[in-house]
Amino acid sequence: MSDKPKRQQKVYTLLVEVGRKADDGLPEGSTGAALMCYASGVDEGEAVRETVAILKQADLAPL
Repeated sequence: MSDKPKRQQKVYTLLVEVGRKADDGLPEGSTGAALMCYASGVDEGEAVRETVAILKQADLAPL
């Protein structure tokens, strides 16, 4: 067992803006979108990094 205390996860509400990218699935003529995401992390930076990574996997272009 580890004696290292676990850092508590928190839930963050993120408003993420995405731009256009080929085959992103956004409606034709739109210039981008805003997404409200709930993400967990030990700090806000981790929650943002994880959310950006997931959006990039979904072929979106987070700004």
